Parts: sequence; structure tokens; C-alpha cells
Amino acid sequence: MIFFTTSLNPNPKTRELARSLSNLFFGIYFNRGSRSFSDIIKRAESSGCSRVCFITLELGKPLLKMASVSNNNWEWIDSMKVGKYSNKKIKQEKALGSSVFSKSRKINSIFGLEKNPFGNTVDLSYSKKKLLFKKDGKEVFWLEGTIVKR
Repeated sequence: MIFFTTSLNPNPKTRELARSLSNLFFGIYFNRGSRSFSDIIKRAESSGCSRVCFITLELGKPLLKMASVSNNNWEWIDSMKVGKYSNKKIKQEKALGSSVFSKSRKINSIFGLEKNPFGNTVDLSYSKKKLLFKKDGKEVFWLEGTIVKR
């Protein structure tokens, strides 16, 4: 599971993107407030999350910084610089499925996705710098950007 949070002083669009992504990934959204980085890592781990996604702004554009978490240790994974993204709000009560699935090993590795999805899945693909979420063959959300190695 992924724990989503924002930078210390996020703008409303950044918060909304974090909430939508947490709902798409069936993750946890946490309002960071003035909490420290180490406090966020501890909360994520105590919530059973193996990944933390910090959504910050870099030159006015969202940056998804992924970290892997286990045994009170963490390490940065690849990040994604986001250019544009879908303006759809994905609400938790309108969950799209029960798990997220991608055929891409790279995407599975970054987001810590299950290798064997269960139930009603949301398909996630990445090509031509576009991260695309599909449900029953229909596009439900997208992000355009580039994956940056850490």
C-alpha cells in the first residue's frame, strides 16, 4: 500500500492530486501539516505501507517522490516530474476497483504493486511519458511526465 502526503505548505491543487492518487491506488492520504519527514515515515510504516509518495512542487509543477519503507528504514526510489494531469477528482467512495495492476515491471517496482492482482482491477500503463489509469478499457485518470532516476 502507498502512503501519500504533500510538502509542508502545499497549494490546494497539490492536495487534490495527492487525494486523487491515494484513492486510485487504494492508499492512504495523510495531511502532513508541520510533521517531520521521519514522523511521516513512522506513520506510513505503522499503517502497513511499503511506499511513501511525497508530492511536492518543483518550478511550479508537481513532483512525485517515491520512497520504499521497511523496518524504520527508507530509501528513495525513482521520482516522476509531472507536466500535466487529469483534472478529474477521484473520490474514495467511488473506488474504481480493488487493486491496481501494471504489465510494466518498472511501474510495479516504483509503486510496489502486487504481481497477482485480485478482484476488480485498475490497469496502469506508462508509455510516451504518460501514466494512464484504465478501468474496463476506459481512461479514468492520467499524468504526463518523466520518470527521474534517484
